[in-house]
Amino acid sequence: MFYCIRYRYAQERQGIFSNLPVTSEVTTDKNTAETWFDNAVRVHTLPWKGNELEFVRERKPDYMCCIKEAMFRCCEPGQKQGWYIIELGCYTSNPFM
Repeated sequence: MFYCIRYRYAQERQGIFSNLPVTSEVTTDKNTAETWFDNAVRVHTLPWKGNELEFVRERKPDYMCCIKEAMFRCCEPGQKQGWYIIELGCYTSNPFM
């Protein structure tokens, strides 16, 4: 399995989330991928940024193969306001090859 982080965005919380063209590196080590995910959530929800963390949850892999998911509301000045989802995704082959 290959793992990487995906980002999604919507203007409204109940809106349709679009995939953003931002990703992380790819790894075959699940522990490393979970560390990357935890760090991404921590960085995007630092208290001084003003972003509000809604939830972080484990997911059963489905057709999207999302293992972990976090949602936060971006209130940071100078950034696109709205709702963001950070996902730890899994792939059967390297998605960047």
